[in-house]
This record gives sequence, C-alpha cells and structure tokens, in this order.
Amino acid sequence: MRGLLYKDFQLILNKLSLKSRLLIILVLLLVTIFGRESGTIFLSIMGPISLASMPTGLLIADQESGWNRFVGVFPIPKKNIVL
Repeated sequence: MRGLLYKDFQLILNKLSLKSRLLIILVLLLVTIFGRESGTIFLSIMGPISLASMPTGLLIADQESGWNRFVGVFPIPKKNIVL
C-alpha cells in the first residue's frame, strides 16, 4: 500500500511543474489576503473540488500505463493486489 501511495504522489508531482506549483500557491495566497471573506469562501469551495478530482486523474493515469496487463504475473491472488 505504501508503494501505491508513493506512486500516486509522484504522479501528482510529475503532472505539475515547479513553476505551476509556485503559481498555484501564489494565487491562493493572494486570493486569501486580498479577498478576505470572499477569498475564504472561494477556497472552501474550490479546495474540496480540486481534491476530489485528483483520484480521477490518477485512475486515468493507471489505465493509460496498462499495469493491469502485468498484474497476472505477480505470485499473489488478484484480490490481494491492493490490500
């Protein structure tokens, strides 16, 4: 399980360049500082939406990589792959 979480974390980092990450952080800080109440509302709405969309992107990346073709090679039952 630790390996799967590490893989997903690396996929997230690889999708965003350093410039993109810094830009996102800067925009969030500016919205929070200058928006006051509206910035907080914006973050409270957009935060969960963006976090909820991450698993979808990770599932798409798993499908594109074709890992399920090689899962039968492992010496463990298929139902225990993620467990």
